[in-house]
Amino acid sequence: MSLDWTPAAVAFAAARKAMALTQPDLAKLADVSRNTISNLESRTRIYDTIPKSSVVKVGHVFGWPDPIRDVERIIAGAPAPPTNPPSRTRAAVTEATGRPMSPSAIESMPLRVRRKLETNELVDHKIIEVDGLEMVVLLTARPGDPVSDSQMASGLAAWADLERNRRDLDITDRDQENS
Repeated sequence: MSLDWTPAAVAFAAARKAMALTQPDLAKLADVSRNTISNLESRTRIYDTIPKSSVVKVGHVFGWPDPIRDVERIIAGAPAPPTNPPSRTRAAVTEATGRPMSPSAIESMPLRVRRKLETNELVDHKIIEVDGLEMVVLLTARPGDPVSDSQMASGLAAWADLERNRRDLDITDRDQENS
């Protein structure tokens, strides 16, 4: 006997929409194809035909604690677990700023930034002032890639150079506007 996938399909679609993601966005975050997302959200599938690896990858993006068991519970009639983006993103920003980051703030980040925070390890951070606002610069690296102190210093120096150049351009623009 095959289990009806419909409750799980509804839960996957609802969780994706709760995170304000398109199917292609979710596919990128989960490192699966857009077609896989479409299949997970299809009410015509049966449980036995869904690749478990896809369930795990997508479930982890939603922050589901145990995606396979969670889906089995959903199919059996239990509610879906709450959508809760991975804590690595929140942890990286909290460590850098000293303030907890709300899920809505994470969801408002560009997808490529969220992806980097979720897949990379936070190496270092720096709080800089830009136009009177505090900005947080996060340095990340792929897990397992050693980052030396000189590489971190080089990255921060490159950022400082970019900031100086931007400020110089702003001053030049203001001077031209005033003349």
